[in-house]
This record gives sequence, structure tokens and C-alpha cells, in this order.
Amino acid sequence: MKQITRLSGPSSVMKAGKRRQGSILVFLIVLMVIFTSLGVGMVSMFGSSVLSAFATNSVRRAGYLAESGLRYTISEVRNAAAAARETALTNVDDGSIAGIWFNVFPGISRFRVRVYPYWSKTAAGTGVATNVITATVPNSGFPPGFAIPTAPGGAAVAQLQVGPNNAVGISNVAGGIAGSKAVTYTLASAVTIPVGIAAFANLAFPTTNASQTITKGSTATPLVLNINAVTAIPQKNGEFIDTTSGSLYTYRTARLVGATVQLENITWSAASATTTIPANTYLVFSQTAWLDATGEQLQTQKVQTDSVTLFSATSPAPPAGPNQTPPALPANASGFSGNLDALDLSKSGDRVVIQGYIATGGTHSYWAAFQHLGEASYRFEDPEEAGRWIGYHATPISTAISDNLRNFWMQYYTLSYDVQIKLGWDLNLDYAAQGLTVRWHESPDFHDAASYQYYQGYGISFMRYKDDNHGSNDMIPNTIKPPGNSLNKNLLLVLWEQKVNASGVPTKDWLAYAVLGDPTGGYHNPATMRNPADPDQKITGYQVWPDGRLNDNATLVLRVEDKFVTTGGVTTRYNDIKAFYGDASEYTFQNDSRTRDRIATNKQRARYYPKWLETGEGGTLAPINPQWPSNQFGLNGNTVAYWYNNLTTYDYFSLTSSAPTAPYNTVTWVANNSPRTGFSAVNLLPDNSTIRTSDFVLDSFPSGRKEIGLFAMGNLYTSGGYPITVAFDDFYIQMLGGY
Repeated sequence: MKQITRLSGPSSVMKAGKRRQGSILVFLIVLMVIFTSLGVGMVSMFGSSVLSAFATNSVRRAGYLAESGLRYTISEVRNAAAAARETALTNVDDGSIAGIWFNVFPGISRFRVRVYPYWSKTAAGTGVATNVITATVPNSGFPPGFAIPTAPGGAAVAQLQVGPNNAVGISNVAGGIAGSKAVTYTLASAVTIPVGIAAFANLAFPTTNASQTITKGSTATPLVLNINAVTAIPQKNGEFIDTTSGSLYTYRTARLVGATVQLENITWSAASATTTIPANTYLVFSQTAWLDATGEQLQTQKVQTDSVTLFSATSPAPPAGPNQTPPALPANASGFSGNLDALDLSKSGDRVVIQGYIATGGTHSYWAAFQHLGEASYRFEDPEEAGRWIGYHATPISTAISDNLRNFWMQYYTLSYDVQIKLGWDLNLDYAAQGLTVRWHESPDFHDAASYQYYQGYGISFMRYKDDNHGSNDMIPNTIKPPGNSLNKNLLLVLWEQKVNASGVPTKDWLAYAVLGDPTGGYHNPATMRNPADPDQKITGYQVWPDGRLNDNATLVLRVEDKFVTTGGVTTRYNDIKAFYGDASEYTFQNDSRTRDRIATNKQRARYYPKWLETGEGGTLAPINPQWPSNQFGLNGNTVAYWYNNLTTYDYFSLTSSAPTAPYNTVTWVANNSPRTGFSAVNLLPDNSTIRTSDFVLDSFPSGRKEIGLFAMGNLYTSGGYPITVAFDDFYIQMLGGY
């Protein structure tokens, strides 16, 4: 028993040690569980952070991809030629259900841009008037939420401008909803789409019934539209045209405020800080597309939106506007600096060459010289006067320049411009006519004829002729000579017209003329050696040797404005033509100052020297060339034209007027009030300077139309092996905006 008791003592001690060991094990297990739990928690925490970071990065990168899609699309439009910008949009969005995805990293990063135009486009026109216009909407159709708004009271106010037509009220619309790719407008009156021309159809909406003055770039002076929703115009970065003035505007935002829509942060390219929009003015909204860009990063998507205009005044290569030359008219071509790239010589043979010329200020080696016109193999019988020979040739501008003009017309369906040339006559030349042609185009019935004589349009020339009878040997067509022996041998400024009749006969008539003086002889002071003094002594008078029949570098500028005029509810398209002239003579004569002033219709003006005398061209005189006439005139009772605003910039020219401004100026514009059969009467407007015509208006501008050219007429024989020429220099074109 004792042994058992003895044995029990050690047994109790062992059991106690095992309990302690078990407690440690439990503690270790608990500790392991705790650390395991902590580890799981930490893994969970860090895993969420990593996943959250991945998700955030994907969203951000998807946003960047969407923005890249917008930038890519806008860049593609801006960098495309004007005629290719619709194609550029189609290359981004083909209108399919899936659209076009652009892969940045295949399977990881990509973007897609859906293009929703606010405009539609007709098929090629037939020339037949209709009030039902069926058009297609390219790409993905009209924008989301698209609907044509009404006036706040519910009245229908939307109008539609179809191609070159004025905006016309819309009576009914089928298909004018979001996503629609076909739309049919029923109009309140018929319009005509020119034959073979696919025309844009743009919506127009009215301003309120009060005139509004807006400040450039300001949100404080919004332009209020009399519509009750922003559903048919871009909500941001839009563009519109005030067709009454021809002015182009852009705006930053459009939003509904109360019952009307406000356009905010409006800007334009003219220098003026404010502009006034008359009451109830219809604004035509330009070709603008809404862009909906989706960026995708690892199946995470982000959407960004913007808008783009096909033709914008704020694009990197803006359409030519006030005081800008078209980009297709580089200085080396327009100035004839060693080449004739500005001209289409395909039908000229060797009639036009680069030739050195002694002129005001010295010898200049880059003149476009017309030659040979009176020689036996170059002259031809006047188609209007049997048995009488004429020397006559016209050369149009190059295709590159004419295509640029066409692109401008295709954007705005209107084309207004100034075109300038400087002229010089050979010392031995007595009689000639030389100058510019405008609205110059092939007769449709004699397309691709062998000679440029089958072109038609208007011409402006310095002209001196022997007489206007059948026996004259000056080889200038008699039909463009203002009649009357009192004008013989005077230097004239003549506006004339050529029309090709149904029989293929190029017929001509003069429209207006002004007498500049008598350039007979060599050196002479036209104030003291002429009695009476020449009407414009600077053009006909003394200059640096040698003295020809026309002051070398005498300048012609012809302004042609494409105008829509509404009278009695009927709108008619016209050409408004103004003729300017200037000179490079540094001399002044009796009553003949060289001081600039603000009056356009007098002969007090600064000398307008050639570009090759400017600093930077090897000369010494301050650059002024080209220095255009101002885009605006301030009118004094609609009878005297004043240069607009800047008195020291523009007065290098005299504007030809039927009421020249006193004192001393007698260069008087005389209009032809009895045109020949087949020619339309011209209208001299109340400013006494603008001649309004109705022939050759720009209802269409087919591809290949030339529009502008140079011409020479006269007896340009070679005399003793020396070619008698007339020459041209500093040829420039300026596109006119509506400001």
C-alpha cells in the first residue's frame, strides 16, 4: 500500500507538468490563429488596395483614351483638305452598329468615336425647283436627344438653308430624330439645288425680336435665340453664320436659360470688340458634328464628348478671312518671283514669259510679260467684226489657286474677294489694254475649247486706244471701247464684260469707264504740260526713267462681292464690283498731295510701291505689300466712301466714283446706260462707286472653274527684234469675310 502511495506522488507531479505543456500548446495555437487572422486581414487589406489601384488606373487611362479619340478625330478633320473633311469623319465612324475601334495596345487599350452630325446632305441637284428636300445624315446619324425646337410659345420657327439658297421656313420634318440617317424636309417655298452639286442642308434659328450687341469672348453678353431647347445645335464649340452680313461666328457654350437659348463666349475674326445682331435675325448653324468618344482599358470604359466643325475660323488652318491671302497663293507664285506658277498656261503657248523690266525704282527681273499678240501667227479675226484683226489673250489662274477658291465657296456658298495686280507698258507701246478678269469661267457650251477666248466674265483694264472705228490698227476689240472721239488716246480705266453666245461667239461690251489723262510723250509734268491738267497726274505723269505710256507699277484692285439682296420679299443674288487704282510714283504735282487721308474717292493717296522695293526683298522701303483696301467703308449719307477706322493704313488707293470728292479730283466713273443686246444693264449704287451686276452670279462653282485671270490686248508686234510687251507684277488675292 505504501508502495502504491509512494508511486502516486510522482504520478501527480507528471500530470501537472503535462498540463503546463498543454497550456503552452494552446497558447501557441491561439497565437498562430491570431497571426493567421492578422495575416488574412492584411492580405485582404493589401489585396483591396491593389485591386482599387488597378481599377482607378483603368478608369483614368480609359478617360485618357477617350480624350485621345477626340483629339485624333479633330486633328484628322483640321488637317484634311476642305473637300476631304467629310471623308475624314467617315474614316473615324463608318456608321456601323459596332463602329470603328482603334487599338492602342491590342487586347488592352482602345478607343472608338461615334460622330453625330447636326447637318444633312442632299444628292446632286437637278436644277429643278422643289419644296421637298430629301437628305442623308452621315456617320451615326443625328445626335442623341436631337429634335428641332420651336419658339417658347410653341410656334415653328426653324428654317433650312440648302446649298446656295437663302434659308426657307420648314413646314414639316420626317426623320428629324436622334440617330436618324435620313430626313425629309418640306419647305414653305421651293428652292433649287444646282445641277450636279450635292448641297449641305443646315438648320437656321432666329434671334429674339430685339437687336443685341455682343462683346467678343464675353459670357456677360450672350446672344439669345428665340427657341426653347438646345437639341438641334451643338451645346459647346459651335459655329454660325449671319447670312445678312455674311459674318461667321463661333461660340463656346449654348444652354437653355428660362424659355430661350443663350449662346455664350462668342468670337469672330474681325478686330472689332463688339458687334450688333439685328432683331429677328436668322442664324445658320454650320456643319458641326457631336463627338462621343469611348476609351477602354482592360474592359473598363470612360466616355468624353466634344464637337467639331468641318470649316472653322478657329482651326489651325482657318478659312481665309479679312486681310488674309489664300494658302494656295504663295508669295513666290503670286509675285512672279522667278516663275509663273500662279497661272494656268496650258493654252498660252509662248505668249506669257518671265521677263526683266525697267520700271519705277530700277530693273526688276520678275515680271509676267505678255508678248506677240499683234504678230501674224498670234492675232485673229474679231468674231464680232469681220475683217478686223485683234490681238487678245487671257490667262486664268492655276488649278491650285482656283481649287482653293472653290473650297471656300463650298464652305460658305459665297465668294467675295479683292484681286490685285501691278502693271507696266513697254516704252515703245502706244495703244494697249491690260488688266484683270473676274468671275472668269469657261462657257458651258464650249468646255475645253482650244482657246481661252471662249471664257466669259468681267474685266478691268487700263486702256489707251487709237479710235473706235473699223479701220483702227490698235488691235483692241472695238466693243469694249467707250465710244466718242473725245476719249481717243486718253488713258482710261475700263470695266467690261465678255459673254459667249449660243453660236460660240465671244461678245463684249463696256460697262463703265473713267479718264485718267493723256500719257503722250516722254517726260512731262501733267499739271503744267497739259491743259487742262490730267485728272490723275500720278498715273500719267513723270516718274523714274524711262517713261512709258502707263506709269510702271500702276496698280489695279478689283473687289467682287457676292451679295444677296432682298427687295419686296424676293431675294436676288448679285455681284457688287468696286474698282481701285494706285501707283508707285514718288512725285507730286499741282493740287496732288501724297498725304494720306480718310477719303477713298479722291486722288490724295500714298505711293504704293512694288514689293521688290521692300526691306526683306532686297530693297530699302518699309513693307506695305500687299496692303489691301479696308474691308469696311464708313458711308457719309451713302454718297461718299470713307476708309474705315484706320486712317493711316489703307489710303494707298483711289476708289473710282461717279462723284469724285472735291477739290481737284475729276476722275469720274461713267456707267453704260445703254448696253448692247444680250447684256444686262448695270446699276450704280448710291455710294457712286459700286456697280451691281446680275450676270455670272455664283449659284454654283463646278470643279475646274478658274474665276480669276490676267489679260492683254493690243498691237504687240516685235519691233526690230525687240519684243513689245505689257507686263504684270505682284499678283495677290484676298478673300473677304463679312465684317
